Amino acid sequence: MQSTASLAAPPGGAMKWLYIGGLAGYWLFAIGGVVLAAVLAPVGGGSNDRAAFASMLPLMGLVFLILVVVAAMVWLHNAWSSVPEQMRYTDAGKWITPGQAVGYCFIPFYNLYWWFVTSLGLCEAINRTLVAQGKQPKAPKGLAIAASVSQVVPYCNFLVAPILWTVFMFMVDGARKEMLGQTG
Repeated sequence: MQSTASLAAPPGGAMKWLYIGGLAGYWLFAIGGVVLAAVLAPVGGGSNDRAAFASMLPLMGLVFLILVVVAAMVWLHNAWSSVPEQMRYTDAGKWITPGQAVGYCFIPFYNLYWWFVTSLGLCEAINRTLVAQGKQPKAPKGLAIAASVSQVVPYCNFLVAPILWTVFMFMVDGARKEMLGQTG
């Protein structure tokens, strides 16, 4: 018997919180470091040790960006893993394993296309499973497309895409909970 705490989120659902924390840490260090370096910079030019240290803070934010990528990839793997094996295909007929869903995200340039396939395909697979269970489809295909588009547009990929991907994760996790018959 599972405890009610384990039913609160689908497998890997907590990763979206790590994703949000990583984004917050990145922006805190990036913006905070730039502001602090500007405040501590000597008025007449030159340099000092405090301003030099403050200017390094944005680089420390990169650690949080790595955390964001890891959390997103673990979430993606768990999301595809929660789909029944016989339903892990897109409406176009492309079969996707959880390993492929994550692994192809690291192929340069191909990943720009792959974001569309894996996110839209995940929604299609979850919705197909929900319909097979006699439930209404809930996974957000339109949001998958919007998040994927924002991911490939310069500047939007840092400003808009993280917000869309966060909303996407929450909505897909809601659909996954229903698909898995979880409550809470």
